[in-house]
Amino acid sequence: MSQAVVEETAGHIADSARRASCATNAVADAINDGAGVVKRAAKQGGDAAEELLNDTTERLQRNPLLTVAAPSH
Repeated sequence: MSQAVVEETAGHIADSARRASCATNAVADAINDGAGVVKRAAKQGGDAAEELLNDTTERLQRNPLLTVAAPSH
């Protein structure tokens, strides 16, 4: 094989490796972004549940009979 062919092949291999690395990084970034979205949604859900629990506790403490006897929506 001539030196030029070897060098050209090496260049193609290096280029393919760079592209594969970029693709891998893009996939990793997308996964991290998705994980961040899921974490934020879980935190917001937990915060909403905690707020509901606090509101219900306060309502029960202020007027326990009316809160328990009132129909739910």
